[in-house]
Amino acid sequence: MKALIYGLYGVFFFLMGTTFYVAADVYDGLVDTNYYESARDYFESSRMEEALGLEVAVEGERLKRGRNGFSVRISAGGRPLSGADVRLFVGNISTTGYDRTYPLVEGAAGVYSADVEIPVSGRWLLNLGIEDRRIRTGKKWFITVD
Repeated sequence: MKALIYGLYGVFFFLMGTTFYVAADVYDGLVDTNYYESARDYFESSRMEEALGLEVAVEGERLKRGRNGFSVRISAGGRPLSGADVRLFVGNISTTGYDRTYPLVEGAAGVYSADVEIPVSGRWLLNLGIEDRRIRTGKKWFITVD
C-alpha cells in the first residue's frame, strides 16, 4: 500500500513539475506589458473618436486564405476622413512568423485599401491603425480563416 501512495506522489509531483515547465516556457504574447498606459490611451482615444464622430466600416468580402483585397471606409462627423495615415497589422495568433503590416492607400475620399496576404488558415488578429492631425487611434478584431 505504501508503494502505491509513494508512486501516486511521484506521479503527482512529475505532473506538477511538467505543468510549471510548460507554463514558464510558453508565452502567447497576448499580455500587454504596459497595460495601465494602454488602457489610459484607449479610453482617451475612445473619447476623441466619439467627439469627432469617427466611423470605420470594413468593405468587401470576408478575408480568406491567399491574396485578398482589403478596403475600409473612414468618416469623421459624417464626412470622409481624407489624408490619414492608415495601416493594417495582420498577425497569426499561433506564430509571429506571418505577421505583416500593410499601409493602406486612399483611393476615393475616405476609402483606404491594400492587398493583404493570409498565407495559412487559422485565427488572425487584425489591427487597423488610423493617424490624422486630429486623432490617433486603432481598431482590433479577430477573424477565423478556413
